[in-house]
Amino acid sequence: MRPHPRIRKAIKWGGAAFVVAIVVIYTYTADKVWIWSKVSATHITLVAVRGGRIEVRRFPNLGSPSLPARPAELVSGTGPTRAITWGIGEWNFGSGFTSTIPFWTPALAALMASALAWRLDTLATRRAKLNACKSCGYPRTGLAPSSPCPECGSAAPST
Repeated sequence: MRPHPRIRKAIKWGGAAFVVAIVVIYTYTADKVWIWSKVSATHITLVAVRGGRIEVRRFPNLGSPSLPARPAELVSGTGPTRAITWGIGEWNFGSGFTSTIPFWTPALAALMASALAWRLDTLATRRAKLNACKSCGYPRTGLAPSSPCPECGSAAPST
């Protein structure tokens, strides 16, 4: 079953906009750190966007004075750096958890989906202009409008 043209156009334009937004954020976070934190009675959760990656850290709230006072100090490294790798692993607070996702992984997936939608939309437009079969591309020139495609047998296009 082929995707509906509206869905295809939404993927096409939405994916392109998402990739542009990721590139802008990647460029903007080259020398900055954005941090969101949530502290509960049992855990501390940090989400940091820096240097082209998203870092998620979750560790127990021990209420210890040894924990840094500012969430920025809990983010790995001393400053923003570009990252190409990704990983999931333990952190040094015992049962802590770390996950790092570089921006290029969701951007690459969105770019591939968007490129496929662009290609399918281009082919559909070209076939419609050439009066070709929507399934196989066989030229329907000279055929009766209600006749099925002689190549693949699909039903006649609705007018």
